[in-house]
Amino acid sequence: ILNYIHKMMHSPIKTIKPPFPIKATLNQIQNLSILLNTKSLFKILQYYSKNMKFFGPFVAANIKDLLINAKLLDSYPLNLEDKYILASAPINHNSITLKSAYKVYIKAVLNKKKLKYKLSIDLSKKIKTDLDLLKAEDEVKKISLYLWLSYKYPEIFIDFEEVKRLRYQVNQYCEKGLSSNLKEKKLKFGGRKRWI
Repeated sequence: ILNYIHKMMHSPIKTIKPPFPIKATLNQIQNLSILLNTKSLFKILQYYSKNMKFFGPFVAANIKDLLINAKLLDSYPLNLEDKYILASAPINHNSITLKSAYKVYIKAVLNKKKLKYKLSIDLSKKIKTDLDLLKAEDEVKKISLYLWLSYKYPEIFIDFEEVKRLRYQVNQYCEKGLSSNLKEKKLKFGGRKRWI
C-alpha cells in the first residue's frame, strides 16, 4: 500500500476539463418545490434539468438515475429532504436484489425503524455458475448501498461495523469464485473438461 501511495504522490495531477456538472442542492430543491407548488421530486428534478441555465464552465449534471429514483420515491409519503437523499443513493435498477433491498430501505426511513443488514446469499456455498457470481457481485453493491445510507441515517442503518466486515467477506467470496471459475474454464479442452 505504501508503494502505491508513494507512486500516486509523485504522479502528475490529472487535469479536470470543463464543463463541470452541477447537481441541484437540497435548498434549490426546496425552493423549486415552493415555486412549482409540488412535493413531487420527479416534477422538481424534471423542471431543474430542463430550465436551469449555467454560466461559465458549468452544466446541469445528468440526472437520469435521480429521475428514475424520484419516480419511485414519489409513491411513498416521505418528506422532500428524505426523498432527495434517497434519490441520490447508489442504486442499479437492473438488479432485482438491489431494487428489492432499496424498497426495504425506503420503508425503514419512512417508518424510522432500525434496520440490521441481511445477507441475500449463502457464503458457505461455492460459486459454480456465472449467475452465482452475479448474485455475489450484487450483494457487494447491496452492502455499498447500506453503508452509504448508514452515513446519511446512522440511527436507522445501525449495522455499520458488521456490514464493513461482511463487505470484506463477500469480496473475498467473489474473488475466490472468480478465480475458481477461471481455473475451470482454462481446464476445458475441445468441449470436455480435463481435470488435473
